[in-house]
Amino acid sequence: MLSDTFLKHFTTLEDPRIDNHNRRHELIDILVITILGTICGADTWLEIYEFALVKEGKRSISPIF
Repeated sequence: MLSDTFLKHFTTLEDPRIDNHNRRHELIDILVITILGTICGADTWLEIYEFALVKEGKRSISPIF
């Protein structure tokens, strides 16, 4: 679990996305996955996506890493 101090840095950010049925994830979740994926070596959006799939349990081994 991430610390409240870490998450507090992002609470003032406004979500620029349109609020409709296509919006499936909270902005903070996207930011955290992006940061953690980058720390773990992801260099592209595809690699961050693959990282998220592995962490979500939808893929057991990432072919990119």
